[in-house]
Amino acid sequence: MTNLIIEISKYFMIFMFAFYTYECFAAFRQKIKPEQREHILSRQCAAIFLIHFDAFGVIYLVTEDISMLIFYAAQAVLLAMIQTCYQLFYSRSSRLLTNNLCMLLTIGFIMLTRLSFDSARKQYFIALVSMIFSLIIPVLINRVGFVRKLYWLFAIVGILALLVVTIAGNTSYGAKISLSIAGISIQPSEFVKILFVFFVAGMLYQDTSFQRVCVTTVIAAIHVLILVASRDLGAALLFFVTYVVMLYVATKKVLYFAGGLAAGSAASVVAYHLFFPYPGEGESMAESAGIYR
Repeated sequence: MTNLIIEISKYFMIFMFAFYTYECFAAFRQKIKPEQREHILSRQCAAIFLIHFDAFGVIYLVTEDISMLIFYAAQAVLLAMIQTCYQLFYSRSSRLLTNNLCMLLTIGFIMLTRLSFDSARKQYFIALVSMIFSLIIPVLINRVGFVRKLYWLFAIVGILALLVVTIAGNTSYGAKISLSIAGISIQPSEFVKILFVFFVAGMLYQDTSFQRVCVTTVIAAIHVLILVASRDLGAALLFFVTYVVMLYVATKKVLYFAGGLAAGSAASVVAYHLFFPYPGEGESMAESAGIYR
Protein backbone atom coordinates (compact mmCIF):
# COMPACT_ATOMS: atom_id res chain seq x y z
CA MET A 1 0.00 0.00 0.00
CA THR A 2 2.84 2.35 0.85
CA ASN A 3 4.48 1.78 -2.53
CA LEU A 4 1.21 2.54 -4.30
CA ILE A 5 0.80 5.82 -2.40
CA ILE A 6 4.38 6.80 -3.22
CA GLU A 7 3.87 6.13 -6.94
CA ILE A 8 0.61 8.10 -7.00
CA SER A 9 2.27 10.99 -5.14
CA LYS A 10 4.91 11.26 -7.87
CA TYR A 11 2.34 11.86 -10.57
CA PHE A 12 0.36 14.17 -8.30
CA MET A 13 3.45 16.29 -7.64
CA ILE A 14 4.28 16.50 -11.35
CA PHE A 15 0.74 17.64 -12.07
CA MET A 16 0.83 20.28 -9.30
CA PHE A 17 4.16 21.67 -10.52
CA ALA A 18 2.79 21.92 -14.06
CA PHE A 19 -0.38 23.56 -12.75
CA TYR A 20 1.63 26.07 -10.69
CA THR A 21 3.82 26.94 -13.68
CA TYR A 22 0.79 27.48 -15.90
CA GLU A 23 -0.78 29.78 -13.30
CA CYS A 24 2.43 31.83 -13.21
CA PHE A 25 1.98 32.67 -16.88
CA ALA A 26 -1.80 33.03 -16.55
CA ALA A 27 -1.35 35.77 -13.95
CA PHE A 28 0.42 37.93 -16.58
CA ARG A 29 -2.43 37.90 -19.09
CA GLN A 30 -3.40 41.43 -20.05
CA LYS A 31 -7.15 40.95 -20.43
CA ILE A 32 -7.80 39.74 -16.92
CA LYS A 33 -9.72 41.33 -14.08
CA PRO A 34 -8.05 41.98 -10.70
CA GLU A 35 -10.46 39.55 -9.05
CA GLN A 36 -9.48 36.80 -11.50
CA ARG A 37 -5.78 37.46 -10.87
CA GLU A 38 -6.37 37.15 -7.12
CA HIS A 39 -8.08 33.81 -7.68
CA ILE A 40 -5.09 32.63 -9.72
CA LEU A 41 -2.67 33.67 -6.99
CA SER A 42 -4.80 31.96 -4.35
CA ARG A 43 -4.77 28.75 -6.39
CA GLN A 44 -1.00 29.01 -6.62
CA CYS A 45 -0.79 29.31 -2.85
CA ALA A 46 -2.97 26.22 -2.47
CA ALA A 47 -0.72 24.32 -4.89
CA ILE A 48 2.33 25.15 -2.77
CA PHE A 49 0.75 23.71 0.37
CA LEU A 50 -0.47 20.62 -1.50
CA ILE A 51 3.00 19.91 -2.88
CA HIS A 52 4.45 20.43 0.59
CA PHE A 53 1.89 18.06 2.15
CA ASP A 54 2.37 15.44 -0.55
CA ALA A 55 6.17 15.39 -0.18
CA PHE A 56 6.19 15.19 3.60
CA GLY A 57 3.44 12.57 3.58
CA VAL A 58 5.73 10.35 1.53
CA ILE A 59 8.72 11.13 3.75
CA TYR A 60 6.73 10.12 6.82
CA LEU A 61 5.50 6.90 5.21
CA VAL A 62 9.07 5.92 4.36
CA THR A 63 10.69 6.93 7.66
CA GLU A 64 7.74 6.45 10.04
CA ASP A 65 9.33 9.17 12.17
CA ILE A 66 6.85 11.37 14.05
CA SER A 67 9.39 14.21 14.11
CA MET A 68 8.87 14.56 10.36
CA LEU A 69 5.22 15.46 10.97
CA ILE A 70 6.19 18.01 13.62
CA PHE A 71 8.77 19.50 11.28
CA TYR A 72 6.20 19.58 8.48
CA ALA A 73 3.78 21.52 10.71
CA ALA A 74 6.52 24.02 11.63
CA GLN A 75 7.35 24.58 7.96
CA ALA A 76 3.68 25.00 7.04
CA VAL A 77 3.31 27.63 9.78
CA LEU A 78 6.36 29.48 8.44
CA LEU A 79 4.99 29.46 4.87
CA ALA A 80 1.63 30.75 6.14
CA MET A 81 3.41 33.47 8.13
CA ILE A 82 5.32 34.60 5.05
CA GLN A 83 2.13 34.80 2.99
CA THR A 84 0.25 36.69 5.72
CA CYS A 85 2.97 39.02 6.95
CA TYR A 86 4.05 40.21 3.51
CA GLN A 87 0.46 41.08 2.63
CA LEU A 88 0.02 42.79 6.01
CA PHE A 89 3.25 44.81 6.09
CA TYR A 90 3.62 45.46 2.35
CA SER A 91 0.19 45.62 0.79
CA ARG A 92 1.65 46.82 -2.51
CA SER A 93 4.15 43.98 -2.79
CA SER A 94 3.88 41.45 -5.60
CA ARG A 95 1.93 38.44 -4.41
CA LEU A 96 3.21 36.45 -7.38
CA LEU A 97 6.76 37.10 -6.23
CA THR A 98 5.83 36.03 -2.70
CA ASN A 99 4.30 32.82 -4.07
CA ASN A 100 7.47 32.05 -6.02
CA LEU A 101 9.53 32.72 -2.91
CA CYS A 102 7.41 30.24 -0.93
CA MET A 103 7.58 27.66 -3.73
CA LEU A 104 11.39 27.78 -3.87
CA LEU A 105 11.56 27.66 -0.08
CA THR A 106 9.26 24.63 -0.08
CA ILE A 107 11.41 22.82 -2.63
CA GLY A 108 14.48 23.56 -0.52
CA PHE A 109 12.83 22.22 2.63
CA ILE A 110 11.76 19.03 0.86
CA MET A 111 15.19 18.34 -0.61
CA LEU A 112 17.09 19.09 2.60
CA THR A 113 14.76 17.03 4.77
CA ARG A 114 15.16 14.12 2.38
CA LEU A 115 18.98 14.40 2.51
CA SER A 116 19.65 15.44 6.11
CA PHE A 117 17.12 16.20 8.83
CA ASP A 118 19.67 18.12 10.94
CA SER A 119 20.67 20.33 8.00
CA ALA A 120 17.03 20.97 7.16
CA ARG A 121 16.31 21.95 10.75
CA LYS A 122 19.18 24.46 10.77
CA GLN A 123 18.05 25.84 7.43
CA TYR A 124 14.54 26.25 8.83
CA PHE A 125 15.75 28.51 11.63
CA ILE A 126 17.88 30.47 9.17
CA ALA A 127 14.81 30.99 6.98
CA LEU A 128 12.78 32.06 10.02
CA VAL A 129 15.35 34.64 11.10
CA SER A 130 15.75 35.84 7.49
CA MET A 131 12.01 36.36 7.21
CA ILE A 132 11.99 38.49 10.36
CA PHE A 133 14.87 40.61 9.06
CA SER A 134 13.27 40.95 5.63
CA LEU A 135 10.17 42.39 7.30
CA ILE A 136 12.02 44.74 9.66
CA ILE A 137 14.84 46.12 7.49
CA PRO A 138 12.71 47.79 4.74
CA VAL A 139 10.56 49.46 7.40
CA LEU A 140 13.70 50.57 9.22
CA ILE A 141 15.17 52.10 6.06
CA ASN A 142 11.95 54.01 5.32
CA ARG A 143 11.66 55.30 8.88
CA VAL A 144 15.35 55.99 9.53
CA GLY A 145 16.68 57.88 6.52
CA PHE A 146 20.36 57.89 7.51
CA VAL A 147 20.61 54.10 7.05
CA ARG A 148 20.68 54.46 3.27
CA LYS A 149 23.72 56.75 3.67
CA LEU A 150 25.81 54.00 5.27
CA TYR A 151 26.57 52.32 1.94
CA TRP A 152 30.34 52.54 2.42
CA LEU A 153 29.99 50.76 5.76
CA PHE A 154 27.95 48.05 4.06
CA ALA A 155 30.69 47.59 1.45
CA ILE A 156 33.52 47.46 4.00
CA VAL A 157 31.74 44.98 6.27
CA GLY A 158 30.80 42.80 3.29
CA ILE A 159 34.33 42.72 1.86
CA LEU A 160 35.88 41.96 5.27
CA ALA A 161 33.40 39.12 5.86
CA LEU A 162 34.21 37.56 2.49
CA LEU A 163 37.95 37.91 3.13
CA VAL A 164 37.63 36.12 6.47
CA VAL A 165 35.91 33.20 4.73
CA THR A 166 38.56 33.12 2.01
CA ILE A 167 41.37 33.01 4.58
CA ALA A 168 39.90 30.89 7.39
CA GLY A 169 36.77 29.30 5.93
CA ASN A 170 35.88 25.62 5.80
CA THR A 171 36.40 23.93 2.46
CA SER A 172 33.38 22.12 1.06
CA TYR A 173 33.61 20.47 -2.37
CA GLY A 174 36.66 22.58 -3.20
CA ALA A 175 35.14 25.95 -2.22
CA LYS A 176 35.47 27.95 0.97
CA ILE A 177 31.93 28.99 1.77
CA SER A 178 31.40 28.68 5.53
CA LEU A 179 32.79 29.41 8.98
CA SER A 180 32.39 27.35 12.13
CA ILE A 181 31.60 29.36 15.26
CA ALA A 182 30.88 27.51 18.50
CA GLY A 183 30.09 24.38 16.52
CA ILE A 184 27.61 26.18 14.27
CA SER A 185 28.42 26.47 10.56
CA ILE A 186 27.37 29.75 8.93
CA GLN A 187 27.75 31.15 5.42
CA PRO A 188 28.62 34.87 5.66
CA SER A 189 28.05 35.29 1.93
CA GLU A 190 24.30 34.87 2.56
CA PHE A 191 24.33 37.96 4.78
CA VAL A 192 26.78 39.82 2.55
CA LYS A 193 24.24 39.51 -0.27
CA ILE A 194 21.93 41.84 1.67
CA LEU A 195 24.76 44.28 2.44
CA PHE A 196 25.82 44.20 -1.22
CA VAL A 197 22.33 45.15 -2.40
CA PHE A 198 22.19 47.97 0.18
CA PHE A 199 25.59 49.23 -0.98
CA VAL A 200 24.69 49.31 -4.67
CA ALA A 201 21.30 50.88 -3.99
CA GLY A 202 22.87 53.57 -1.77
CA MET A 203 25.59 54.38 -4.30
CA LEU A 204 23.19 54.74 -7.22
CA TYR A 205 20.23 56.18 -5.29
CA GLN A 206 20.72 59.82 -6.38
CA ASP A 207 23.87 59.85 -8.50
CA THR A 208 24.20 57.68 -11.61
CA SER A 209 27.00 59.61 -13.27
CA PHE A 210 29.72 57.75 -15.14
CA GLN A 211 32.25 58.38 -12.37
CA ARG A 212 29.84 57.05 -9.74
CA VAL A 213 29.12 53.97 -11.84
CA CYS A 214 32.85 53.28 -12.25
CA VAL A 215 33.49 53.47 -8.50
CA THR A 216 30.50 51.24 -7.78
CA THR A 217 31.63 48.74 -10.40
CA VAL A 218 35.12 48.53 -8.89
CA ILE A 219 33.75 47.81 -5.40
CA ALA A 220 31.30 45.25 -6.82
CA ALA A 221 34.17 43.62 -8.73
CA ILE A 222 36.14 43.29 -5.48
CA HIS A 223 33.23 41.34 -3.97
CA VAL A 224 33.10 39.03 -6.98
CA LEU A 225 36.88 38.49 -7.18
CA ILE A 226 37.07 37.54 -3.49
CA LEU A 227 34.36 34.95 -4.07
CA VAL A 228 36.26 33.65 -7.10
CA ALA A 229 39.42 33.41 -4.96
CA SER A 230 37.51 31.26 -2.48
CA ARG A 231 36.19 29.20 -5.46
CA ASP A 232 32.59 30.02 -4.61
CA LEU A 233 31.73 30.55 -8.27
CA GLY A 234 27.97 30.19 -7.76
CA ALA A 235 27.86 33.09 -5.31
CA ALA A 236 30.20 35.11 -7.54
CA LEU A 237 27.80 34.67 -10.47
CA LEU A 238 24.85 35.67 -8.29
CA PHE A 239 26.60 38.85 -7.10
CA PHE A 240 27.54 39.73 -10.66
CA VAL A 241 24.05 39.23 -12.10
CA THR A 242 22.52 41.19 -9.20
CA TYR A 243 24.83 44.12 -9.84
CA VAL A 244 24.23 44.16 -13.60
CA VAL A 245 20.45 44.14 -13.11
CA MET A 246 20.55 46.85 -10.42
CA LEU A 247 22.83 48.99 -12.57
CA TYR A 248 20.45 48.76 -15.51
CA VAL A 249 17.41 49.53 -13.34
CA ALA A 250 19.15 52.58 -11.82
CA THR A 251 20.59 54.03 -15.04
CA LYS A 252 18.18 52.72 -17.73
CA LYS A 253 21.19 52.42 -20.06
CA VAL A 254 21.20 49.35 -22.30
CA LEU A 255 24.92 49.86 -22.97
CA TYR A 256 25.76 49.12 -19.34
CA PHE A 257 23.61 46.01 -19.38
CA ALA A 258 25.15 44.73 -22.63
CA GLY A 259 28.64 45.51 -21.38
CA GLY A 260 27.95 43.62 -18.18
CA LEU A 261 26.77 40.55 -20.07
CA ALA A 262 29.83 40.67 -22.31
CA ALA A 263 32.17 41.01 -19.33
CA GLY A 264 30.40 38.15 -17.56
CA SER A 265 30.74 35.90 -20.60
CA ALA A 266 34.44 36.66 -20.86
CA ALA A 267 34.92 36.03 -17.13
CA SER A 268 33.13 32.68 -17.45
CA VAL A 269 35.58 31.56 -20.11
CA VAL A 270 38.53 32.64 -17.94
CA ALA A 271 37.07 30.86 -14.89
CA TYR A 272 36.58 27.69 -16.95
CA HIS A 273 40.26 27.62 -17.94
CA LEU A 274 41.40 28.42 -14.39
CA PHE A 275 39.29 25.93 -12.45
CA PHE A 276 38.56 23.12 -14.90
CA PRO A 277 41.81 21.50 -16.17
CA TYR A 278 42.03 20.02 -19.58
CA PRO A 279 42.36 16.21 -19.73
CA GLY A 280 45.71 14.69 -20.39
CA GLU A 281 46.47 12.52 -23.38
CA GLY A 282 44.23 9.47 -23.42
CA GLU A 283 42.23 10.75 -20.47
CA SER A 284 38.61 11.86 -20.58
CA MET A 285 37.44 15.21 -19.25
CA ALA A 286 35.46 13.57 -16.44
CA GLU A 287 38.45 11.42 -15.39
CA SER A 288 40.74 14.45 -15.39
CA ALA A 289 38.40 16.34 -13.09
CA GLY A 290 38.14 13.34 -10.78
CA ILE A 291 34.38 13.14 -11.12
CA TYR A 292 34.24 9.34 -11.06
CA ARG A 293 36.96 8.83 -8.48
